[in-house]
Amino acid sequence: MSHEQELDGVEPGQTDDPRSSSTVLVGLVGTILLFVVVVWLQVIFNEELQAERNTKQVAPRVVSLDDFKAQQQATLHSYGWVDQENGVTHIPIERAMELTVRELSGDRGGR
Repeated sequence: MSHEQELDGVEPGQTDDPRSSSTVLVGLVGTILLFVVVVWLQVIFNEELQAERNTKQVAPRVVSLDDFKAQQQATLHSYGWVDQENGVTHIPIERAMELTVRELSGDRGGR
């Protein structure tokens, strides 16, 4: 029988069957690499999604917040009506602090 195997080009002791340990190792490494690539792509996707959300949602709020802060600063440093019907006004914050210090120090004289 060994003569027949030599005729077929297969030496005695060799087989055509793949080694199972090599196959398992290649499959395991391939699976791990696939998992790493999928996780990496998910991280990149989430970073880009967050950047896009910041561009579309947060940036307009910052502009609105800046406008709000400017309006509040203007109110803090000017005279104006809070409730004109009831005669309630607002005064600049510096003037209000001066009046409060005078009032607390006992000096009731005004400007």
